[in-house]
Amino acid sequence: ITTRPMEQGDNCPGYWWSEQMKYYFIMFAEPRRIDLDRLQLSTEACVLRGFVK
Repeated sequence: ITTRPMEQGDNCPGYWWSEQMKYYFIMFAEPRRIDLDRLQLSTEACVLRGFVK
């Protein structure tokens, strides 16, 4: 059973915006904030030391 007219829900979680914007800032900010060749970003945009090759 649905109501008419259908309503759109806001299904985008709030943490998505904070994590996404953090990634963009870290990757595209000038001057570079971190060395992306040596450091890596976790899924929550935390800076981690890269694996030794």
